[in-house]
Amino acid sequence: MIYLQNFSFLRVKNRLFCYLENKNYAMWILIFLALIFSQLISQSITFERGKSGKFKDSLAVRWLDPKFGEFPDASLVDFSFLLKPPAGKFGFVKVAEDGHFYFEKTGERVRFWGVTIAGSHVDIPKEKIETVVEVLARAGCNLIRLHELDNRGSEKFGILRRCVIDEAYPNENNSKNLDREYLDRIDYWIYQAQKRGIYVYLVIRAYRTFKSGDGVEGAEMMDRKGSPYSLFDEKMIELQKEFIDEFLFKHVNPYTGLPNGLNPAIAMIELINEDSFFFQYDKLDNMIEPYKTKFQKLWIDFLKKKYRTTHNLKKAWSTKDGFSILKDDESLELGKIYFPKMTLRKFSDVNFNFKSNELDHPLRQKDGLEFLMSLQIKLFKNLKNFIRSKGCPVPITSSVNSEIIHDTYTVFSELDFVGQNVYMDHPFFETGKEWIGIPFFRNENYLKRKDRWTFPVYSAFYAWKNKPIVIRECSQCFPNEFRVSSFIHLAVYSLLQDYDAVIHFAYYTWADVNQISSFGFQADPTRWGLFGYAGKIFINGEIKPFSKEIDICFKDDDLKIWADWWSDVYKLSFKFKVRNKIAGDKINDGAMNIFSKAIFTDANVRSFVDSLIKEGDENDEVRIDFSSGTFFVNSSNFVAVAGEVDTSKIYELGKIKFKTSSSIVAFVMVGLDGENLFSSKKLCVKVVTVAKNYGQIFEKVGEKKFALKNQGRAPVQTLGEGSESGTQIWWNDEKFLKGYLKNGSWEVLIDKEKKFVFLFCDTPNVKFEIAESLIGNGKSKKFYQEFGEEKFEDVKSGVLVYPGYSKYVLVY
Repeated sequence: MIYLQNFSFLRVKNRLFCYLENKNYAMWILIFLALIFSQLISQSITFERGKSGKFKDSLAVRWLDPKFGEFPDASLVDFSFLLKPPAGKFGFVKVAEDGHFYFEKTGERVRFWGVTIAGSHVDIPKEKIETVVEVLARAGCNLIRLHELDNRGSEKFGILRRCVIDEAYPNENNSKNLDREYLDRIDYWIYQAQKRGIYVYLVIRAYRTFKSGDGVEGAEMMDRKGSPYSLFDEKMIELQKEFIDEFLFKHVNPYTGLPNGLNPAIAMIELINEDSFFFQYDKLDNMIEPYKTKFQKLWIDFLKKKYRTTHNLKKAWSTKDGFSILKDDESLELGKIYFPKMTLRKFSDVNFNFKSNELDHPLRQKDGLEFLMSLQIKLFKNLKNFIRSKGCPVPITSSVNSEIIHDTYTVFSELDFVGQNVYMDHPFFETGKEWIGIPFFRNENYLKRKDRWTFPVYSAFYAWKNKPIVIRECSQCFPNEFRVSSFIHLAVYSLLQDYDAVIHFAYYTWADVNQISSFGFQADPTRWGLFGYAGKIFINGEIKPFSKEIDICFKDDDLKIWADWWSDVYKLSFKFKVRNKIAGDKINDGAMNIFSKAIFTDANVRSFVDSLIKEGDENDEVRIDFSSGTFFVNSSNFVAVAGEVDTSKIYELGKIKFKTSSSIVAFVMVGLDGENLFSSKKLCVKVVTVAKNYGQIFEKVGEKKFALKNQGRAPVQTLGEGSESGTQIWWNDEKFLKGYLKNGSWEVLIDKEKKFVFLFCDTPNVKFEIAESLIGNGKSKKFYQEFGEEKFEDVKSGVLVYPGYSKYVLVY
C-alpha cells in the first residue's frame, strides 16, 4: 500500500520520540520520517492505482460509463490534485472575522465541494468504503457529509433499517445505545476520508426516534425527530447532549486514535437536521401532553419576565386607539394567556391596529415570535456550549427553515455558519402519499427563471453577512431533463456570491447504485460527469465574487414582525453579492444598504430596487440568456456553455467557438496546469447532454406537472447517435475538435507539449476529428477494462472512429 495508516504512524512516532528524547538527533529523525510520510500520502490516485497492479491503462481509470459497473470515475482527469492529504494537517477549520473558513495553522482560506452520504449508504462494508472514498477523491471531492446516521426509517414508510442507534434486543425500547458495527463504519469513513484529504461534516441529530425507555413521556405518540418537543423539553435536550458526549468525545475512533469530535479532519458539525419551531409554526397548538402544558408554562414565564403584570401586557397588546386584543378570560397572574396562532401573512397584510381579539393578531404574534426565537437560540447556545466545553473548536450550525428569515437569524445569531438547502425540481407527492406514491416534477429549465426558486435568489434569502454560507444540500433532481447545467451553474454562482461550501445530495453506495435516481447522481453522466470540473472551478475560486455588494438591513424590531420578508430585492443576487444584515452592524462598510422594511413601505425604495434589477449584468464573464435558458462563462480560467441551445448557432467565447446538434448540453473547457486557459499546455474538454434510465416512464400529466411513473433501471442511456453536424469546437477560428455525435457524452484530455490526446465516448463507433497540431505521429491505442492497452489504427489527418466499447483511446 502506498498510503500508510497515518495514525498508526503517529503512535510509532511518539514511541520513537520517547526512546530518543535525550538524543540531539531525535527531532531530525522525526522530521525526516514526517517528510517521507507526507510524500507518500500525497500521491495521486492515478499513481496509487498504477502501483497496485490492478489497472493496466495509462490513466488508471475504473470506467467512465456507468453501464460497465458501479462507482464510475467522474472524468479522464484525476482531480485529486485539488486535495491536500491528510485532512486536518493544517489544523482545525476556523471561521474568521470576514465570515469565511480558514485553516488554523496556515491562515489559508478553504472552500469545500462535497457530497452527502446518508443513512444506509453509510452502512456498507469497509472494502466498499475504501472504493467510494477513492473514487470521490479522484473526482476532486474535498468533503463528505455523513447524514441521517440516526435514521431508522419509519413504519409508515415501510422501511426499517439499521442506524447508529442500537435497536437490537435488549435495547429495543430506548435510543441511548450505539450500534457498534454501524459506529465502526462511521469511524472507517472518517479515517479513509482523512487519509485522502477529504474533510468530514457530521450531522448529530437528523431523525432520532425517541422511545419510552429513554424516560421520554408520550414517546410512542411522537413521529421521528420528536419534534417540536425535542426543541424545548429538558429531558430530551439532555438525551441529545448524552448522545453528543458518547458519539463525539467518549468514543475513540480506533483507526485515527482520536475522538471524532477532537479530530481536525472534522470540518463542520450540524446539531439538528431540518427541524425548528418554524417548520411547524402553524401546528404548535396541536401538541400532545405533557408537552402542551410545559410549553404553555414556558410561554407564561416569558411573558411574566417581560411584562410582569396583566396590566402591562394589556397595554402592550392594545392598538393605537386603545383596543385591547386580550380575551376576557386571560390573566398573566393566573397563568392563562393563549399562545398565538402563527398564521404567516404577507408583509402588506400585517396590521397591528386591527380591532380583533383573534389568536392570530399581529400584536400577539409579535411576542409569540420573540418567544419561539428565544427558545431556539437558547437550545443552540446550550448544545454549542456543551460541545465547546469538551475542547471541540469545530464550526457548528443547525438546519432550519430556509424560507423564514427569523429562523435563519437564530442560526446566524448563535452558531458559527449558516447551512441550508437549495433544491430545484424536488419531487412532490399527492397528499397522504409522501415518499411512497408516484413522485411529480415540474421538469423545467431553471435557467429561464428569475424568481425566488432559482439557486442565486433562494440562497441569498438565508445568506447572512460575516458568517460562512454552506449549501449543505443541493440538487437539480432527476428526471428533470435540463439538469445538465446544474453543477457548473452551482459552482459559478456560489463563487459570485462568495459562498464557502457546496454539498451535493446525494452519493448512493448500494441498491440502485447503477441507475439514476432523484437524488442519487453517482451514475448520472449529466451531474457526476461534471463533478470534477465544477469542483476545480469552485475550490480554486476561478470566478471572482461580484465586486459590488448589497446588504439587506434589518432593525431589531423588524424581526419581531411575523411576516414573509421575501421581496424582489433578492433577485439582485444575479448581479450583486447579497447579504442580510442587522442594521446595527457597520452600515458604512462599502456595501449598498437597503432597509428591508422600506422595500414594503416606501414606493421610492421599491422603484430603486426595480431599476437595479433591470440594469445590465454586472459581471462580464458570466451571462444567462433567460429567454433561451442558456448559461455562458467566458473567463481566463475556463469557458462553458450549458442549458438549452440553438443547434443552428455558433456560440463565441473569446477565442473559443462552439456549435452542437444536441439541444440540451453542457460544454466546458478548462486548463489543468495552473496557467491561463489560452496559454495552458494541458487542457480537458467535456461535452455532456442528457441521460435516462432504461425503461423509464416520465409523462406530462398537467401544467408544469410530470409524473415519474416508472424510474426505470440500469443501464443508463445517454441517447447518443451519429450526426454529421455533431459538436464542433474552434480555437482561434481553426478547427480544434469535432465529435460526429448527437446527445451522448464525450471527453478529451490534451497535452499540447507531449502531443497526445486521450478520448472517451460513451457511444460506440462515432467519428472524431482532432486538430493535427495536438497529436504526434498519428498512432493510437485503445484501452479495455481487463487486459489493458491494444494498438489501434493509424490516425490520418486527425480522423478517428471511436472503437466500440473500449474504456478510452490514446492518440499520439
